[in-house]
Amino acid sequence: MQPDDRLSEFAAKALVAWPGLSYRQPQQPEGYTHRGEAAADLVRRGLVEFRHDLPVSGYDEWQVGDHRASFRGQTCTCSDVGAPVDPKVGRLCKHRIAIMMAMRLRKDADGLLAQIIQQAAANGAERVTLGTMRIYADRGHDADTYTLTSYRERGRGQVNVGGDGQEPVRFKAADLHRILLATGWRVAGQQRQPGYQWDLYLEPGRPAWPGGDAAVADELRTGIGRLDAPDADWTERKQREQALAARFAADVDKAARRVAA
Repeated sequence: MQPDDRLSEFAAKALVAWPGLSYRQPQQPEGYTHRGEAAADLVRRGLVEFRHDLPVSGYDEWQVGDHRASFRGQTCTCSDVGAPVDPKVGRLCKHRIAIMMAMRLRKDADGLLAQIIQQAAANGAERVTLGTMRIYADRGHDADTYTLTSYRERGRGQVNVGGDGQEPVRFKAADLHRILLATGWRVAGQQRQPGYQWDLYLEPGRPAWPGGDAAVADELRTGIGRLDAPDADWTERKQREQALAARFAADVDKAARRVAA
C-alpha cells in the first residue's frame, strides 16, 4: 500500500474512532469535512516536520504547518476550540492528528539499522557512517536519543532518511548495541558536527575477548562505550535544550490562554 493510500485509510479510521473530528459547516476550512482529512493533507504536502526531542519537558516538538505541536506533551499552539479531546491522547486538532499519521508512516528503527549494516556487509564495505541528531538525556550514552538523518557506505553516495512527511528514525544506544551484536559490527568512533549533529562510524569485526563478565565483553565487542560524550559538551547542549523547552512551554501556554478566552 502506497503512503497516500495509507493516509486515506488513517483518516477514515480516525473519523470512526473520533466522530467529533467532523467540522461544523461554518468552521469547515478549505473544503475538508473532518480533521482527519485535513491532517492527511498536511502529511501529503510535507508540512509535518519533526524538530526536537526535549527530555527536560518530556515533549517531542514538531512543526506542523504554521504551528508547533507535541504528541507526548498533548499540546499545540493552534486555537482549534472545536477539536474533540480524548482523555488518553489529548486535544485532537488537525496538527496533532497529522503527527500521529507521520509516526505511523515511520520506518522501523531496528529493521532499518540492521538492513543498512547487512547491505554494507554484502557490498564488502569497510565502514558505514550514520548521520544522526543527538539529544542528550544523561551524562552517559545510555539514555541519549539519536535521530537517524542519513547513512552512507564508504565509497558510495549518501542516503537521506526521514523525508516525505515521515518521522525520522529514532534509536538509543541500547538499540544499536543489540543490532551490532547480531550483525558482528562495532562502533569505531564518532565525530561531532555543527549543532546537534553527530556522525557515528560503524565497522565490521570485533576484538577478541579472553573471558570474564559477559555484559562487559559485549560492550567491548560492540564499542558502544565510544558514544559517551564529554562533560563540557553535555552541559552546553543541556542548556540549549532547557532554553528550547522553556520557549515551547511558553508558546503552548499562550495558545491555551487564547483557547480558554
